[in-house]
Amino acid sequence: MAGLRTAPDPTTGLTAKQEKFAQLLASGTVSQAEAYRQSYDTSGYTSPGALVDPDASETAHLPNVVRRVAQLKQAGQMQAELTIA
Repeated sequence: MAGLRTAPDPTTGLTAKQEKFAQLLASGTVSQAEAYRQSYDTSGYTSPGALVDPDASETAHLPNVVRRVAQLKQAGQMQAELTIA
């Protein structure tokens, strides 16, 4: 049903949207605003960047999101080191 929120993952404490946002940020391929646009429904925003930027920043600074981005970056760095070695 539309409007229902998903429960946070018990391991990460993130909702599915927050997890997607964290994965996009950790990839380093998109900005916070673009990660937000790809993770959340922004169709109700009247101007493209007006409200997305503050919401993206707020989401990026949530403690569980910060922690998850760091975990994902570390996992990616470890994978890169294994590939190089």
